[in-house]
Amino acid sequence: MKLSVSALAMSVVTALTMGSAKVVAASTLSADDKNFIINTAQAGMTEVKLGLIAKQKAKSDATRGFAETMITDHRTINAKLKAIAEKKGVEVPTTFDAEHQVVVDKFVGLHPTGFDRVYANQIVAHQRKILASFEIQSGKGDIDLQKFSKATLPVVKQHLRLAEELNAL
Repeated sequence: MKLSVSALAMSVVTALTMGSAKVVAASTLSADDKNFIINTAQAGMTEVKLGLIAKQKAKSDATRGFAETMITDHRTINAKLKAIAEKKGVEVPTTFDAEHQVVVDKFVGLHPTGFDRVYANQIVAHQRKILASFEIQSGKGDIDLQKFSKATLPVVKQHLRLAEELNAL
């Protein structure tokens, strides 16, 4: 009986210690760093979802091709962000917040006629916002988030350029 109580006690101590490691890691991040993780995860999920919708509703091959690029790139970016977040003890959202759900709902409800233009406009605006966030984060805060931001900036800039070209068609 003593052995099983000791084993149980060790299990509890181990679980608490491992859990506290996440708490300590999360507490070392600033509020800005945590917000960057959460906001970037929301934006990434939104880009993937809008891309999936665009693949179904877009009329032009250019828009569908761009949507596929957005899906592929943002799934990769989202996975990298999630790995950093887990390392830092921050849980990334798996569902849309109210702001992003409104955007998704808007695109779900759009008729295919005119969809391409509305999608391109949305992506241009969204990429500008993402670019500003990544530029700020690349120069401050947690070093891992700085590295992530610096490494991801060229992709974000490429998305913005492609979206602007798509918008000009």
